Amino acid sequence: VDKKARLDRAKSLLADLGLPDKLENKPNELSGGQQQRVSIARALMKEADLILMDEPFSALDAPLAKALGEELRRLQRSLSLSVLYVTHDQQEAMRLADEMFLMQEGKIIQGGVPEQVYADPDNLFAAGFLASGMNVIPASVKDGQLCFAQVQMPVPFALPQGEVVMAVRGENIRIQCEGWPGAQIMDCRRSGALHHIDVIWRGIPLHVLSLAAPCGESICFDLPDCLFFDPHTKRRIRE
Repeated sequence: VDKKARLDRAKSLLADLGLPDKLENKPNELSGGQQQRVSIARALMKEADLILMDEPFSALDAPLAKALGEELRRLQRSLSLSVLYVTHDQQEAMRLADEMFLMQEGKIIQGGVPEQVYADPDNLFAAGFLASGMNVIPASVKDGQLCFAQVQMPVPFALPQGEVVMAVRGENIRIQCEGWPGAQIMDCRRSGALHHIDVIWRGIPLHVLSLAAPCGESICFDLPDCLFFDPHTKRRIRE
């Protein structure tokens, strides 16, 4: 590729990344966010079949990292790029990925589109890693009854006899006046529209996500919203 073509492509990429007037600037004349944009442009200049990005925004503050992630996502789609993106930020992965792979101890444990992996995790690690507040409750099954924290209910489907691990996401737990009493609210803090509520319920710590502030000393959740896992292998028990 001749020099003019390379220069034209560099100008085009910088314009796409909001830096049309920074072609001649030195690195020390750019902000942290601008330097990251230039790094993206440099990677895209090579027109590679696959671009590897290893936590490219980890050193930036959260609002800037989110904005740059959205810019990268827009470019990836408009230029039909294949990007292998490594991150430890679950929300970033859910927000940016077309397809995601979860790794544990160097091995891929589950892959798929983000919504599917979130809704249908294969094991307890995947369930807890992607959830903002996954609550684990020890339980057992005997004679068709599910028993946990002094509660006994019919099993939602054919669960194996003996101990099981029951997990329920924080957004599926309700704090109310009626239900299973014994909830002690330890902390409640607001982040955007959501209340993050730390609760001790019958000796079990729970993290609840709710649009409404807590009201009452009982909790309730629906068994169809729960996930069940083998206590030894941590693998999902499916219906």
